[in-house]
Amino acid sequence: MDHKNHRVASAAAYALGETRDTEAVHALILALESDRDHMRRIAAHAMGKIGDRRAVMPLIEVLSNETQPLAVQVAVTMSLGRIGDPEAEPILAQINNSSQSWLQQTANVALLKIGAKQGFKV
Repeated sequence: MDHKNHRVASAAAYALGETRDTEAVHALILALESDRDHMRRIAAHAMGKIGDRRAVMPLIEVLSNETQPLAVQVAVTMSLGRIGDPEAEPILAQINNSSQSWLQQTANVALLKIGAKQGFKV
């Protein structure tokens, strides 16, 4: 996905998510390192659609970087919820303290999806 045309690369990442093929996870993890916010957002979304637990730690790493744009943080949070791995619970509970209501709501939903017993905001 390091095509010189970023639109082609983004479309490829999106298509990989649509296939739900676990073989795509490695390429999507690499795409999380892109300097383009849009590519990181699409890659995170695609990993959530695939649902492979190998994506959890790389997604947590992205979410741990507070300089990520809100759209990337939301996509990562949604994907962690879709994957459903309890390993994501601490970072999701932390994100749930965000001053961004959109991110907070997304973290609440993600925590519910992974079956968390605490960390919710009402």
